[in-house]
Amino acid sequence: MGQFSRRTQYLLILVAAAIIFGGGVQYARWQGRLHQADLPAVLPPPTVVEAGGVGGTPRPAAEPEAEPARIVVHVAGAVEQPGVYRLPAGSRVDDAVRLAVPTRDANLDGLNLAAVLVDGQQVPVPKIGEPVTEMAPQQPGTATGVSKKVNINTASLAELDTLPGIGPALAQRIIDYRTQKSPFRDPRDITNVSGIGEAKYSQIQDLITVN
Repeated sequence: MGQFSRRTQYLLILVAAAIIFGGGVQYARWQGRLHQADLPAVLPPPTVVEAGGVGGTPRPAAEPEAEPARIVVHVAGAVEQPGVYRLPAGSRVDDAVRLAVPTRDANLDGLNLAAVLVDGQQVPVPKIGEPVTEMAPQQPGTATGVSKKVNINTASLAELDTLPGIGPALAQRIIDYRTQKSPFRDPRDITNVSGIGEAKYSQIQDLITVN
């Protein structure tokens, strides 16, 4: 009987321990549910809107502004880096000339540096001592800055460079030809210069003179 009573006591102790352990687990779970119930709900981020819609209703935020328009101009004459440049619309002659880096003998006072550039414009930069060719106001879409006929017997390199299709190299050949051989008697005589054929002459025939 004593041994049986001792075993019974052990069993009762084990049962009591199991009950206490199980109760502790259930209590912990209950506390966890209470803690989760106290946490605030996670909401999605608000949509960004701007005020001022029709009837006071919000409207979507404005899209980023598009890149500003750009123009293409040709800088020639007394600059270290003549060529074609892309600039923002509304740029001035000064902006284009500075990009092309004027030479030490460039006559910047011969240009209207404050003038607004237009797409397709050519900017001839004269040298000090050379005749200044005034750039006539251009309309968008025109390709040259020639305001009057160019005298191919007296024009400077910068003036000749304003003619369509005549770059600095061809302009120098024209000067060399009239200096070393003879002045041009007729505008068509310019086709005797190496590199100027009938096709190029047709581009400039209404823009040149020998008088």
